[in-house]
This record gives sequence, structure tokens and C-alpha cells, in this order.
Amino acid sequence: MAGEEAISELEEAAPSSMSSSRKPDASRNRLLCLMKVLFFLQSWSPSGMLRTGSLYLLDRGMTVAQIGQIEAAGLFLPALTSPLWGLLADRLRRRKAVSLGLMVISIALLALLAMPQIGCMHCFWRLMALMTALSVFNLGGTVDAYTLDFLGEAHKGEYGVYRLWGSVGWATSAISAGIVAEHAGFVYNFPVYGAAAVAMLLLCAFLLPARTASEHSPMEGREMELYVLMRGLRHWRVLVALAEVLILGVGVGVAEKLIFAYVVRELGGSPSLCGYGVACMSLTNVPLFFFSNRLLRYMGRDWMFALAVAAYTLRAIAYTLLTRHTVYLFLPIEFLHGVTYSLSRAATVDFIQAALPAAWLTTGQQILLVTGQQGIGGGLGALAGGWYMSQHGGKQTYTLAAVASSVLLGFHVVSCSVLWLCRRSTLLSLPHERRQRSFPAFSTAQAAEPLVSDSNCHHGSVQTSTEAYVAEGADTGQHEQRVGRTS
Repeated sequence: MAGEEAISELEEAAPSSMSSSRKPDASRNRLLCLMKVLFFLQSWSPSGMLRTGSLYLLDRGMTVAQIGQIEAAGLFLPALTSPLWGLLADRLRRRKAVSLGLMVISIALLALLAMPQIGCMHCFWRLMALMTALSVFNLGGTVDAYTLDFLGEAHKGEYGVYRLWGSVGWATSAISAGIVAEHAGFVYNFPVYGAAAVAMLLLCAFLLPARTASEHSPMEGREMELYVLMRGLRHWRVLVALAEVLILGVGVGVAEKLIFAYVVRELGGSPSLCGYGVACMSLTNVPLFFFSNRLLRYMGRDWMFALAVAAYTLRAIAYTLLTRHTVYLFLPIEFLHGVTYSLSRAATVDFIQAALPAAWLTTGQQILLVTGQQGIGGGLGALAGGWYMSQHGGKQTYTLAAVASSVLLGFHVVSCSVLWLCRRSTLLSLPHERRQRSFPAFSTAQAAEPLVSDSNCHHGSVQTSTEAYVAEGADTGQHEQRVGRTS
């Protein structure tokens, strides 16, 4: 198969995909081009249906509170299962096999939802079960993990150049879904979603290698031990980062999962207007993802995350100012979502990849994904926001969201400022990363060095993420023994 030939060429040219300092070879370029296509198709597949799921539920006669409950269920349960898919793929070193299995099941569930007898009007519990199951068997961050794997450590900053194709897909699929829902009914979107899902399945089956170079490479056994991953996840920097992602995810869940109900039910907007709104959300992602490498280099992760939270705060405030006569201004407001999503996503993906062992790449990205707006955070926002909006209306809901995000922004900026003044690494930087210029930005100017070096693993020297954290303790007088290092 083409994928197997590509991976064999890749292995001969570069035994370690993470340690290569050269530009990706022709084989790797072909695989990276495939990632662009997969990101695009993922937006038109069952994942795209979940993104515009509230339009489908409105079409099925659900209330705002019911939409919140269904959306929350579709985010909470995957928060438990998605990391398990990542663990399974990483432990078996069979990312492709796990991904193909998930895609087959999601296509079957999509077909069930398209049947009028099953996806029927006012069938709350049935729709909740099917929508939740579709979320459980979603690919999640698998395409992201593949992209980071093929890029390698030397080129990981180019991740946004590939991820932007997902934004292009979200924009086009949402416009199509909104127009079709308004003029023909949402159910007529299902053939398109199904065709995209089948195309994605075939491309993955025939073009992806059975195992990537990193999955083929010999790994030190200790690095694949689960305790190595857990020690990294328990460090206070990782916990704080995930907590911030969770809180921002709650806010984004209130906006993204309930904004269509607010626009259609309270402001008198149309489904096509909502579709154009998603397109506006996604369009801002394209340039920001494209330049994400430069933004990471010159702004740093912490500044990017702070700007993401500030953009969400402004967005929530703007929602409260909309009226039935100015509902069309909903469109320019949605451009702020792209600022929030692309900056926070690029910053946190880069941080998690640097903070956790490379052997747990898929698991780390799945944990990040299910913590934020596409997991627990979004579920909490949809559930609590749906109940609050049904009781107090959209304006009060988004006023409360703006206040909460302002608190998060203040915490992040003040914490980073205090750490910087104390000459400590800021929240989304790591102890071994040191700033080489005097400008007090809230992260590292340099590209992050990996906390687990594949080249070291191949030569019998393993450094876990916890070892680098020990260095920070040493800087503050807390002497600890480095773990697992041999030379």
C-alpha cells in the first residue's frame, strides 16, 4: 500500500521522526498533505454534524433546556472514553486500527440518526442516546496526533498550517448545513456527512501507514509505563493548564452550544444566519493557525492564551447587546470565536506536547481535547447554560459568562506576572525553557525543547517530563533526585 511504502521510505531516510532536523522528505510531505485533506473531511463527517447538532435538535422540536442536556451528554461521556481510545492506540501502538474502528461505528450511528423512524420528532431520550454514542465514537484529536507525529519535533510549530484546513472545512460545511436546514430540512445534510465519512475512511485505510515511524521505533520500556504519563499529568503546571482549558471550555460551551437557540428563539434569526455564523467563527482560524508558529515564537503560549480569553470576554459582552433589529451583527461577533479557539488551541497543544512524554502523544492530545470545549468544559457549559438560559434568558446568561471569563483572564495575567517577577517559569512555560530577551512576555521566546527526547530513548537514555520539573525545584532550593536518567 502507498502508506506502507511511505513509512518504509520515511524510516530509511529518518529513523527518528522527532529528532530529524532536516525538512520533511517527499514521503512525509505526502502524508502531511493527506493530513490537510483529513482535517477538511473531518469537518464534513459526523464531527461536522455534531458541530451543528443544535440546528438538528431545533429541527427535531427540542427545547433550549433539552438541547443543553443532549449536548452536555454528548460531551461528558466522551470525556471518559476518548482518553481510553488514546491509551489503547498508544499502548498497542496501533493508532490506525483504532481510528478505523471508530470511523466505521460513527458511520453506522450517522445512518441511524438519518432514519425518520429513529431520529423522530420530540424523541428526546432516543436522540440523546444516539447523539451521545456518535460523540463517544468520534475521532477526537487523532488527526492532530498524526500531524504532530509526521511533523516531528523540529517542525511541530507548523501544526497550525495543517490545522487551518479543518477551519476551512468547518466554514464550508456549516454554511451548507444552515442553507439546507432552512430550505429543505436538516435531515438532507446526512447524505453529505455520510459521503465525507466514507471518503475519510477509505483514505485512512489505504494511505495511512499501519504504524508511523515513532510507533515502529524501539522504545525504552519504562517510557511506555502508565506511571510516567501520570507523573506528568499530576504536575501542578499541567493541572493548572488543564483547569484553565476547562474553565474556558465552559464559557465556549455556553456560546457555541446555545448560541443558535438564542439567535433563533430569542432574536428571531434564521438557520442560514446560524450557518453563516459558524463560517465566520472558522474563517478567523485560517490566518491565525497559519501564523501560529510565529505567534508561538514571538508572543509565547501565555500571551496567546490571555488574548484568547480576552476575545471570548468581548464576544460574550457583545451578545448581550444584540436585539431583534440588530441580530445580523451576530455575524461579525463570531469572528472573535476564531481568535479564542485558534490561539488557545495552538498554545495548549504545544504545551501538552512539550510537557508529556512523546510515547503518549495521542493520549495527551485526547486528554486536552476532552478537558475543554469539546469535552467536560463544553458539557458543563451546555448543561448549566441551557438551564440558566431557559430560566433567565440569553442576555443574563452571556452577562454571567463575560464576568466569569474576566475572572479567568485576571487570574492568568496576575499569576504569570507574579511568576515572572519571581524569576520563575510562567504558567504555560516549562522549567527548562528560558527566555533570552528582556521583554516581559508571558512565555518562552524559543521553540520548546522536548521533555522526552526520542533520540535519547533510542540510545537507552530516558528523560521523563517529571525530570524537567525537578529542575524547577532545584532552582528554588528544593533538591530532588532525577528519575530514570542514565548516560
